[in-house]
Amino acid sequence: MPVPPRLGQLPDPIALKKELRLICRQPRGWFIAENAHILMGLDCVRSHVVNGPVQDEEVYADAVRRYLELAVLKVPSPQYRTLLMVVLGLGDDRWRKPEWRSKSLQERQDEAGRHIRKPETVKLSTVRAHQPKAVEALVPIILEDEAVARNRNRTHNQNRPRRSSMGEGRAKEQPDPATGSGGS
Repeated sequence: MPVPPRLGQLPDPIALKKELRLICRQPRGWFIAENAHILMGLDCVRSHVVNGPVQDEEVYADAVRRYLELAVLKVPSPQYRTLLMVVLGLGDDRWRKPEWRSKSLQERQDEAGRHIRKPETVKLSTVRAHQPKAVEALVPIILEDEAVARNRNRTHNQNRPRRSSMGEGRAKEQPDPATGSGGS
């Protein structure tokens, strides 16, 4: 599967929310690579790509995880932050392991229930009811980060010197000292 291209415009919030819900179900690398086309096309995610010898979809899946880890920290509700970290396999080292991401959604939600309101345990039904709301809280953060990233890229591109296609900026031909004429 080729790496999805950069998105030409800001994503549709509803499509982004659906994609995030899908990733919550299965946060493994191959699944992200196959199903996170919107996220992998965002400038705010692409800025987290680690340059290496091969730029494949697995590299972009890792960038999605690195970006989401930072984005989730901006979610205002500490309970929603915890729920997203556990379910998406972010934050704590044990949740980042591939074995953790391979667990069923129910197992990850159970774990989230144990961490949302320590020392109390939140029921699985409550975690399930709040997971869509937690995802909903993440969408505007991603959209804002993407707008900032695009603005930063636009400003960066405007400040770069441009090459002219009209020959301006090329070194002027020097006259040939032997013939006195200007170059070829």
